[in-house]
Amino acid sequence: MDKRVYLLREEGSDYYIVGHSNNYQRRISELQTGNPRKLICLCSTIMNDKDDEKKVREALEEYKVNLGGGTKWFVIPEDDIEGACEAIRNINSEDYNVSPFQVKRVYLLREEGSDYYKVGHFKDYEIRISDLQTGNPRKLIYLCSTIMNDKDDEKKVREALKQYKVNLGAGIEWFKIPEGDIEGACEAIRNINSEDYNVSPFQVKRVYLLREEGSDYYKVGHFKDYEIRISDLQTGNPRKLICLCSTIMNDKGDEKKVLEALKQYKGNLDGGTEWFKIPEGDIEGACEAIRNINSEDYNVSPFQVKRVYLLREEGSDYYKVGHFKDYEIRISDLQTGNPRKLICLCSTIMNDKGDEKKVLEALKQYKGNLDGGTEWFKIPDDDIEGACEAIRNINPADYKVDTPLEERNDQEQSHCAGL
Repeated sequence: MDKRVYLLREEGSDYYIVGHSNNYQRRISELQTGNPRKLICLCSTIMNDKDDEKKVREALEEYKVNLGGGTKWFVIPEDDIEGACEAIRNINSEDYNVSPFQVKRVYLLREEGSDYYKVGHFKDYEIRISDLQTGNPRKLIYLCSTIMNDKDDEKKVREALKQYKVNLGAGIEWFKIPEGDIEGACEAIRNINSEDYNVSPFQVKRVYLLREEGSDYYKVGHFKDYEIRISDLQTGNPRKLICLCSTIMNDKGDEKKVLEALKQYKGNLDGGTEWFKIPEGDIEGACEAIRNINSEDYNVSPFQVKRVYLLREEGSDYYKVGHFKDYEIRISDLQTGNPRKLICLCSTIMNDKGDEKKVLEALKQYKGNLDGGTEWFKIPDDDIEGACEAIRNINPADYKVDTPLEERNDQEQSHCAGL
């Protein structure tokens, strides 16, 4: 799929970021989450090769700043913007576009509680799903989508699914698809553009290995939603269940492959065929059976505990609330969207999924009309201690005032001193 190199502007400032993406909406959403100010696309064009972004950055070298946002942020005077856009145009003048470059995606939706499915396309998923949902009392659920190569791609998908066509008055885009044929229907979407094919997080199945804390019992299984699955399992066990590793399944036979690989550890256990008694020295081999299913997506800590945090944007009074499982990944995602350094002030382990909402509610008096969404606040310096207290109240036993990765400076330590 074509990648585009772009120039974004941070509204209300002279900060600009260069980057590339083959999915503008997804990329701008990722960047925007890390910045309370609106990010606006000035221009973009299709890349000819992987070095094109580097060429643009080199052309703008004189405007480079180092504020924590990496090598992609620049301070460009108003009079020089035309020249900066020209650096983008020089990559590919024929495809140069001065407006945000939304792409069209062909999708497959499911009507919850039925076997009705809809094919269509969108530029903005949230707008489209809202329009569609208004006309249906049943929830519409996104299954999969991919970027369209041309305007006939939706027609190709409908043609591939014509055997399932129904005529219920809703036009040519609705289909009645048996459960056993859904994988094939999704394949019709994938065939349009396999590189950008995207499935709903709740449709991806992962095979996992769980450990029962304090014992040598281990369980193999699969899930679409980890939190729902672990909750169901945990209800039947007074001992804590801990996920050791998991990976995305390629097909429905993958769990069986893992069970087969671990059959030597199978005992007469009342928990069925998925429980094993594995000696400590053999755990690495058991994890390897999971890795062999899909080594590229293998993760040994995909379900770390979630922590709710308070971040500060260095040099301003903007603060962000959110949560993470992996701090390094989360701060990297957020930092890419902001030229100013983001610093973690404090965090604590969440007890349940409502904890972040509790912190947001506690800080609502500081909420402004900020484009970074509902998680950004403008907090006076004198009130930072109280803001940190809102984090502490979630779980005081695990409350930390230092970042997981780096030492905080003296100013930050003073904010939370004595808490």
